[in-house]
Amino acid sequence: METLVFKQASEKKSTLKSFGTVTNVIGVNGKVVPTNPTRALEEQACNLKVELTKADGTFLEATCSRNVMKDIWSKTLALSELKTLDVIQTFADKTVLNPETNLYEKVLDEQGNVVKEPTLTLGYSGTDSSALTLEITAEDVANAETAKRTVNWENLIAL
Repeated sequence: METLVFKQASEKKSTLKSFGTVTNVIGVNGKVVPTNPTRALEEQACNLKVELTKADGTFLEATCSRNVMKDIWSKTLALSELKTLDVIQTFADKTVLNPETNLYEKVLDEQGNVVKEPTLTLGYSGTDSSALTLEITAEDVANAETAKRTVNWENLIAL
């Protein structure tokens, strides 16, 4: 059996970094401009992409998170509320367009792993995932060992 290699807790990398709300990032006279509203809003075929433009004309691109899109499609979140969302740095699979097939393909590194690239996402602030953390107790381990050794002979079929 292959051995698992555990990393030190100090080696963990956070995948989320918030830059503040859209309003704070682009400032007064800034604009949020959807770049694919037909596909994202009318066809519900993809997530909404936006350009966050400052008053000086500089801009950056971001994509609405899946939860934000669900709320927009169900009309529980108005488009005007996008300016209250957080601009969050996440990582996505890097892709390139293959000119022969005209399809996007994932970029792989030398070891065959998918290359990740930073991307900006509009999402909800204050998302707390601490409730999802599970702690294994001694009782859990004991129950797992007992369950592994217990066989219900009535459920076995003789061949």
